[in-house]
Amino acid sequence: MSDYQDFCESYGGCASDPDFMDKWLDEYANDEVKAQPVKGRIKTTSSILGDILPAGKLVHIIKLLASYPAKPMGIVWNKELTTSLTCAKANHLNSTDHDDPASWFIRKGFTVRSTKINGYWYQVVFKETNSQTQLNERDRKDYESICSSLNPKWVRNCK
Repeated sequence: MSDYQDFCESYGGCASDPDFMDKWLDEYANDEVKAQPVKGRIKTTSSILGDILPAGKLVHIIKLLASYPAKPMGIVWNKELTTSLTCAKANHLNSTDHDDPASWFIRKGFTVRSTKINGYWYQVVFKETNSQTQLNERDRKDYESICSSLNPKWVRNCK
């Protein structure tokens, strides 16, 4: 049995369910965010408040294999956050090396934050505005074409 199957079953899911990762993130990642207090209020016209991505922010979420080097195994494209997401403890990636799973996004001007949850690395990818963040089908297919480990059943476009 694979690590991913074990992971899914331990949370009452199934590895063949293409929506499992999205459901899991909605339930568990957001609970962690809700438990963390927001320090002070930041006045800005930006849709990104320091290290906090507000509800309604459009992001792409990439789940990476728990191997080295890390490789994408699933993607949730154009996901609108239902609650705020704090990135204060997440790594800020900036490598443009072709072996780095975040490099495709970084070369296109995206911000990539990475965090480890239950043994898997997740990348949250975004730009300043939702319209800049949203990727069309051609761009999504371009990224997917360079991801040899990507399981097509774990790729979902929300918009």
